[in-house]
Amino acid sequence: MKIRYDIRWMVYCAMLTALTVVLSRFASFYIIPPNGLRMSFEGIPIVVAAVWLGPLGGLIVGGLSDVIGALLFPVGAYFPAFTVTPLLFGLITGVMMIYVFKGERKLWQFAVGILTAELLANVLWGSFAVKLYFDMLGTSDLGYLAWVAARLPGRAILYAVNTLLSFALVKTIDRIATPKAV
Repeated sequence: MKIRYDIRWMVYCAMLTALTVVLSRFASFYIIPPNGLRMSFEGIPIVVAAVWLGPLGGLIVGGLSDVIGALLFPVGAYFPAFTVTPLLFGLITGVMMIYVFKGERKLWQFAVGILTAELLANVLWGSFAVKLYFDMLGTSDLGYLAWVAARLPGRAILYAVNTLLSFALVKTIDRIATPKAV
């Protein structure tokens, strides 16, 4: 699958970045209030970018959306290690979908690609970033594996939701009009 990096590609990145910011800041809610499991659909545009625009598109949409969202709608202090999570999520999803699966778009490929990205970016790196953040604040004595175990159930729910919604969205839009960037 050949990806053209042109103005259209940049416009798709910008639109998906804006959509990710809106979904992460305005369409998220807590299932277990006040600060328990946060349900958000911000991963869907990142997956769409990774599938349509490749690993670089996923990386840019993931990273830029987090930085822009943190600057425009801050929730606490900005911590750069948190930005690495969506950045890695987009990159890994793109590598899996474009290079490992050669651009094919079947449900099982979405499931494996997103699962790989979810485990590496959100569960492993995201847990490390959370631990690092709270260690810097001096407010937590939890070890790394405790953070992984605490975050795993919530990430599993979000993985299932994001996989199914991303797959449905990409397949629907593919039927309507495939972006010319891919």
